[in-house]
Amino acid sequence: LGAFVAGPRVARYLLPVAELERAYGAFAAVGGAGFRERTVALVFVGLRIQLGVGQLGVDYLRAAQRRKNLLVGAGGQKPLGAKPYGRKVIAFVMAAAIPYLVQRTALEATYELSFRRYTHSLTRSLRLDSVLGGDARALTAVAASDLTLEAHASTLETSARRCYELASRKVFSVPKLLLLPTMISRHPKAFLAALPVFLALDGAKARGIAALTQAVERRRKVAKTLASTRSKVEARDVQDADALRAADGEAFVKERWASLASSIEREKAFGTFYETIRRYVRWLYWSDFLTPALEVALAGLLERGLIDVGEVWVTARALEDGLDTLLTRSRAEAELGELLADVERLETFARALDEVHDEDESLARTCSVGDLALDVSFSRGAAKVRAKASAQPGDVLAVSGPNGGGKSSLFALLQACARGDAAPPPGLVLNEGVVAVPRTLIHVAQQPYCPLHAVPLAWATTRVEASVDDVASLLDALDFYPGASTNTTLLTEEQDDFCGSLSGGQRVKFELMRQVLLPHEKGMPCPDLLLLDEIFSPLDPASKAVAQKSIKDACPSSVVLAIFHAEAGACVPAFDFFTGVLHFERGADDVTGVSRV
Repeated sequence: LGAFVAGPRVARYLLPVAELERAYGAFAAVGGAGFRERTVALVFVGLRIQLGVGQLGVDYLRAAQRRKNLLVGAGGQKPLGAKPYGRKVIAFVMAAAIPYLVQRTALEATYELSFRRYTHSLTRSLRLDSVLGGDARALTAVAASDLTLEAHASTLETSARRCYELASRKVFSVPKLLLLPTMISRHPKAFLAALPVFLALDGAKARGIAALTQAVERRRKVAKTLASTRSKVEARDVQDADALRAADGEAFVKERWASLASSIEREKAFGTFYETIRRYVRWLYWSDFLTPALEVALAGLLERGLIDVGEVWVTARALEDGLDTLLTRSRAEAELGELLADVERLETFARALDEVHDEDESLARTCSVGDLALDVSFSRGAAKVRAKASAQPGDVLAVSGPNGGGKSSLFALLQACARGDAAPPPGLVLNEGVVAVPRTLIHVAQQPYCPLHAVPLAWATTRVEASVDDVASLLDALDFYPGASTNTTLLTEEQDDFCGSLSGGQRVKFELMRQVLLPHEKGMPCPDLLLLDEIFSPLDPASKAVAQKSIKDACPSSVVLAIFHAEAGACVPAFDFFTGVLHFERGADDVTGVSRV
């Protein structure tokens, strides 16, 4: 009974059970739906395969021991000459070595394939379930993180690999460990006397290795954060290459890139230095301390007649694996240190994801469904706004005012209400009031999202099914580019960066077509509320008139809010489009209703 009670406690002390439990919790937090089922399946496959491979290893060791005994005449046998021994070697290779190699390769390959499928499902769930599970709000946590999403996925895969290799080695050793109980039971005092020596050696080594591991992990963490920062900086600079040249910023960017490169190289160099020392200490400990100690232990077993000289090699391997299992925590201090560093990063990321979805519910109490009506005060940065206005179907309001007045904050608030978010958008603080928003809302931005390495037609038809001719015809009507209806290659072939090749006006026209005009053309109703976020700014006068007429004709019953910047001191012109103005004044407390034009 005492053994059953003490056994789990001893196992937790000697084996890295707590570390593996913590890693499991971190994996579960970011691994998405079905994580537990996938993990159980992998463990089942791993036990079946690794126990089988371990038993194959024991059988192979015994066959190899018999072959070596023939060479030295151990076990009471007469040593063989070169030719007879050569024939025995050939028989050993054919009967034992090749079958062992084939079986172990097949089993290990099967296990590796299972593990790769497992890690691929983990990283896929991280991206699709944890980050894009339900809505895109978690992307804000990724954007605010020190690491890229790819870096987080890599950390998840690497830490899962460490757990997999650590557990696999122990399961593989189980068949050899089963050889030890008989030897220990014959002379327990000798084993108990030798154990403190091994514990003392491993304890001294573990303290030194632990200090080196901490130094390595500190350097790696800093280098990883810097590398992620460099990746973001380089991607932005490459994407905005034309703007960079126009701003005469090449010298600044070159200096910035050089500084990041130097910092990363410095951290990696120090990390490599500590890693080299750690590797040398471990090798020195194994070759000059532990191996001689094992040889002394074997000599004692031989002296007491606990083993035969013909079993020395098999016994030595069993002792090595037994000691390795007993001292797992100190033996694997470097791996466990690296694992815990990765787990801490995953836990931090998981908390950031939870915080995005675990916010206050002030917006849920503020929003309601109905004709557009505002009676609310909010602040975002320097903008402090008290908005009180209403609109009826068919109203087209120009939202005007200086930069920083709260126009974009109002659009963000309306979108959050329409989505049914419980909390306000990041950075926006609700003070009091109510907001009534129609049931359907579409937002068309001046700088819209546009996917990389995608077929433009596939992106254009995300809201409704349509042919390339339908899309090209609408783009032609918007004067997207000459001959859009006859030259459709640009739309039907995958483009590395479709929007990157377009002007600002073309991006707006494509997004207007995708979000509003194409769905209307295919019979979908227009949204009750249409938000146009400075989409007229990049359009020339002719294109502006065409876009405004297309919107009026397609959505005559929608409420349209369009952020519009008039000339300094000038009123917003009607353009036969706007029916009123909702004006924001920076520094003022109130947006005083709608002025009719």
